[in-house]
Amino acid sequence: MTDLQTTSRADGPHPRTRAPQDEPELLSTAHPNLTREHYLPIAVADLIQALQPLLPEEDRASWPSVTRVLQALLHHEYHDQLTQLFEAYRPFDPDEELPLRTAMSPDDGAAALERLFHICRGLLLKANFVQLSQQDIADALAAASEWGVRLQVDTNSFERLAVFARGDTMNHRVRCTWRTWYRQQRVEVPIYQRLVVLFRLKEEAPLAHLLSEHARPRTSQVQPVFVKFFKDVPKVDVDMLLPGTGIHMTWFDRGRILLPTVSGLAIAGLKIAKGAVIFAFAGVYGLLAFLGFVGGTLGYGLKSFFGYLQTKNKYDLHLTRSLYYQNLDNNAGVFARLVYEAEQQEVREALVAYALLRQHAGEQGLLPAEIDRLAEVWLQALLEMPVDFEVDDALEKLERWKLLERLSDGRLRAVTPEEACRRLDALWDGWYSASATATYCA
Repeated sequence: MTDLQTTSRADGPHPRTRAPQDEPELLSTAHPNLTREHYLPIAVADLIQALQPLLPEEDRASWPSVTRVLQALLHHEYHDQLTQLFEAYRPFDPDEELPLRTAMSPDDGAAALERLFHICRGLLLKANFVQLSQQDIADALAAASEWGVRLQVDTNSFERLAVFARGDTMNHRVRCTWRTWYRQQRVEVPIYQRLVVLFRLKEEAPLAHLLSEHARPRTSQVQPVFVKFFKDVPKVDVDMLLPGTGIHMTWFDRGRILLPTVSGLAIAGLKIAKGAVIFAFAGVYGLLAFLGFVGGTLGYGLKSFFGYLQTKNKYDLHLTRSLYYQNLDNNAGVFARLVYEAEQQEVREALVAYALLRQHAGEQGLLPAEIDRLAEVWLQALLEMPVDFEVDDALEKLERWKLLERLSDGRLRAVTPEEACRRLDALWDGWYSASATATYCA
C-alpha cells in the first residue's frame, strides 16, 4: 500500500503599519507562478520583535510576558505528543534497545502501524509539510537525475511509503555537460527545502532480507519502519533517497556498449574465417595487424562499458554525498525535530493573529477573512515572499486559550495582554497545581 510540495528570508525589514485601504497586491495574485505555502520561515524571536511595533503603545510592556507563557503552554502540549509518538514508534524502531513487555499479534501490529502513520501524517501537516501524491513520485521516477542518470525503484517492495515535502522553491546547482564543453555552469533547479520519507518494506522483498540482520528491531519480530529527513533535495532526485534505487540503463546506453562490440566481433569472425589466407600471404605482419584490429574493436566496446561504470560511480558518489550532507536525521530522531518545528509553527501563527487583532480590531472587531488578508499582506512585506496564512488554525488556538472575544455579528477581538497573561497563567496552573505559586507573567 502506498501513501503516496523558496529560498526564504527570515530577516527582512519591519513593515510599516498599513491601513486596509492601502494594502498592496498579494504576490500570489500578481505572480500566479509563485508558490504560497502555510510555512512561516522566520525565527520566533525575530517574529516577536517584528510584531511588537504593531501593538498599541499600552500593550507593548506586557508583550514579552504573553509570548513567553504562550510558548510554554504550546511546549507542554507538544511534549505530550512527542511522548505518544515515541511510544507508537517503539515497536517499529530499528534502533530501539528496550524490549517490549508483550508481543503483538498480527492484528495488533497492523492497527499499531496504521496509528503510527496517522500520527506522523498529522504531525507533518502541523509542521506545514505537504504529502506528495503518487503522480509527484512517478514524475520523479520518470525524470533523469541532475547528474545525468535515470534511476529505477522497485515500488512493489514497499508495504507502506509516504513522502512529505516543504519549501517548494528554486535553487542553484553547478553542472558540466558536453553542451557547455564541460565547463561549469550554474543552473536553476526546483527543489524541496525539506523532505521526509517514511517507509516499510514487505517481508518478502529482497531488500528487506538484506536489512533484516541490522535493521529489524531487536525488541520485536515485526518489520521496521524507517524515517528519513533530508534538506535541499532536487525534485528529480527524490527517487535517489528511496531504498533499493539502481541505475536504469536506457536502450541508448546499451547500444553504446553492445553495438560496437557486436559489430566488432562480427567483423573479427569474418576475418578469422579468412585468417588462413591472410596469414599465408601477409605472414607475421598481417597477423599482427589482424590482432591489432580485433583488439581495437574489443577495446572500443570495453571503453563504452567503462564509461557506463564511470557514470554509475559518479551517481554512487553523489548519493553518498547527499546522504552525508543533506541528511538531517533518521528514525526516532526525526520525530523530535518535527515536533519542535510544528510547535514553533503553531507559536508563529498564534502570535501573528493575536498581534494583528490588537492592532486593527478595536471595539468593532474583525471577521476571520479580514484577519487572514491582513496577516498575508503583513507577512508578505516582512518575508518578501507569498504566504498562505492558516487563519482558522490560528484562531482556534486563541479561542481554546480564551484569548478571543466573539461579538454578536461573528466578529472577533483579542483580550488585552494583561488579561491574556492572567488567562494563560490560569491554564498553566491548572495543569501543574503544585506550581500554583509560580508566576510566568511578570
